[in-house]
Amino acid sequence: MKAALLTFVAAIAVAQAKVTSAVLRELELEGSSDVFIALTDSAPVLESIPESNSPSIVREALVQHATTSQKEALELLREQSVTTSWIANAIICKGCPQDLVQKVSALKSVVSVSKLPVVEVPSTFMGETSGQKEGTNEWGVETVGAPKVWPYYNGKGATVGSIDTGAYYKHEAIAANFRAEKGWFDAFNKSIASPDDIDGHGTHTIGTMVGNNGIGVAPGAQWISCRGLMNGKGSAETLLACAEFMLCPTDVDGKNPDCKKAPNVINNSWGGSSNDLWFKSAAAAWIKAGIIPVFSNGNSGPACATVGNPGFLPNVISVGALGSWTTDSPVDLAFFSSKGPAVFMGRNGKPYAVVKPDIAAPGFFTRSAYIPPAQYANMAGTSMAAPHVAGVVALLKAAKSDLTYKEVYQYVTNYAYQKDLTPEPATWIGKANATLPGAPNCGEVKDSVWPNNRYGYGRIDASNMFDGGDIKPPKPAC
Repeated sequence: MKAALLTFVAAIAVAQAKVTSAVLRELELEGSSDVFIALTDSAPVLESIPESNSPSIVREALVQHATTSQKEALELLREQSVTTSWIANAIICKGCPQDLVQKVSALKSVVSVSKLPVVEVPSTFMGETSGQKEGTNEWGVETVGAPKVWPYYNGKGATVGSIDTGAYYKHEAIAANFRAEKGWFDAFNKSIASPDDIDGHGTHTIGTMVGNNGIGVAPGAQWISCRGLMNGKGSAETLLACAEFMLCPTDVDGKNPDCKKAPNVINNSWGGSSNDLWFKSAAAAWIKAGIIPVFSNGNSGPACATVGNPGFLPNVISVGALGSWTTDSPVDLAFFSSKGPAVFMGRNGKPYAVVKPDIAAPGFFTRSAYIPPAQYANMAGTSMAAPHVAGVVALLKAAKSDLTYKEVYQYVTNYAYQKDLTPEPATWIGKANATLPGAPNCGEVKDSVWPNNRYGYGRIDASNMFDGGDIKPPKPAC
């Protein structure tokens, strides 16, 4: 009897160890919690898939893995309001009661139970708006060297995906290259039949990627959109639904997936401040399928170790911002641009640091498409920097569609511009002329070496990746 009791107590202790303190605290106070239940890691499943760049193979393997490993937990939660994710092998339970959290966490298939991750569009800076198109290339488009590539590749044949606040698809700068077939999904409301955007943020980022009238880096590329953020906020529930849509686009009701319609690159100008790895499996699935994940690095600079999540993940291209209040500077880091390092716990139980961002791009006031009554708006943030990089990736994919994530990463980082990028100042001038202290050599990585935790490998340079009409061979990793 005593041995059985000790075994029971030990089992409870193991189960509780899987539940985060935030969930335990809320369960104690409220009796229930909105939880994110992570099940057995899908990494071994992805590793077993040949390098085929096939989204359909990836989806099939992940669905099968999730169906098997989630079965016991879903049986326990059959009376609850739940959403499942096959791309992250997770279950989201809204208002999950304490007794069920305990039972679910005791399952061998359950790795952890945490609070449902909630993320936001990073706070951006709003400049002037207008209703006029200009036609001249925006400073960011010129800075990344896109016009020098356009005579050979302007993005035609490539498709970019946007997980954001949606899109005003009737806008004159992006209407012509919207891919209507399986090109829109609203994770909040599946009855919205056409792209919609009440925030403007998603429309702006799409314009920087593929817009006409001089605002887009790859104006020949097509775009698709998933609304995972509403009124500037979203959660793992909506954003993972978008991640699944991007891997295998569906009709607006979420049915009839067609993995052949997956985009080549996905821009994600959003993030949170948590340090959990809830999106890592989704990014890994995209990469295995030949899709390139690009994320904004966050707007919490100039302090060190401020990179956002999921931008801090080691398996995404995260982007810092260039520019200044007074000039469209291609050689200055923006004061708000978040810096690394990102710190993770290794399998040996010891922390290790990852340099972030991976690359920098224009992010201070960027003119792009917006929602009525304004047609165009100037906005600043790493949200504006990331789509410049996603647009460059679209140019690469237009030139060679089967480029892997590793190869794209080599082009982005090893052909980066570094020569005149300015060093960390003693002080920064922030919003409302506030003085902010400089933060040199973040993570004990010298700012004079590459990569560093300010610019990453430097400023992205599309023109340096091409030799006239030919794409250069990828340089070996540094």
